[in-house]
Amino acid sequence: MKWLGLLLLGIVLQMLDGVLCRSFHLQWMHPDPLLFFDVYLGLQCPALPGGLLVLALGFTADSFAGTPRAMMVANHLFLWMLIRWARHFLAPGQRGVQLGTLLGASLLYSLLIIMELGLMEVGSGPILVNLKAMFPLAGLHVLLAGLIWKMISGIYPPSAEAEDEYVR
Repeated sequence: MKWLGLLLLGIVLQMLDGVLCRSFHLQWMHPDPLLFFDVYLGLQCPALPGGLLVLALGFTADSFAGTPRAMMVANHLFLWMLIRWARHFLAPGQRGVQLGTLLGASLLYSLLIIMELGLMEVGSGPILVNLKAMFPLAGLHVLLAGLIWKMISGIYPPSAEAEDEYVR
């Protein structure tokens, strides 16, 4: 049931993101609620259910965003797998590590989106303008992290199973 709760929370946050972006006329560079899930699930949850949830949320992001098929799925799964790999070298339970991982994931995600939009020859202006927007956007992700992770951890507290995965 908790995984269904996380899926529903992710969908609701994506819908809220869509409403706010349309209200404030934000097109490409805006906070992505799924980044919080990528980092939290990558650091705090077991691999299989976390990966399946990122996959499902990526598909919903594709359907809401109207992006080319599987673009968001690929981006979020890539980030989640990178975080799972980096977890071997990090202390995933420490808040500073979590926020630093979110900051890095936000910058990398923005860079991926900018490159993909450039390849598709669409976007909201010159690449340099979008590159400058990456850093304030990453800061905004870090500022919102406490609120979003509080909601996520209310549904699925950090897992002892995830901690034990790398101890074996």
